[in-house]
Amino acid sequence: MEVAKEILSVNRHQRIIFASAYVRETLEDSIKQLNQIVELMQKPFGEQALIDTIEDNEIYSEIKKYKIDPKIIRAANLRHEQLLDILEFLGKKQKGRTF
Repeated sequence: MEVAKEILSVNRHQRIIFASAYVRETLEDSIKQLNQIVELMQKPFGEQALIDTIEDNEIYSEIKKYKIDPKIIRAANLRHEQLLDILEFLGKKQKGRTF
């Protein structure tokens, strides 16, 4: 937790991913101190799960559902939080549509 605080003091936009076998017992309450969204991965997990998390593959899969080519978004080389903002924007736009 101290290392995460130090990292965020240098770069507020740095993505933080915690991996632990005891997420609930050790991390859920502690991460509130960071005042930032962080990601938690419950161990054990496979190599592909880690790669998918780091590469934001779940977000790109969601973006693809909006008929947007994920390659275009990937080419922009956006930060994780920017990808989340795009996904949130798309969700709001979709809710506002009437057919």
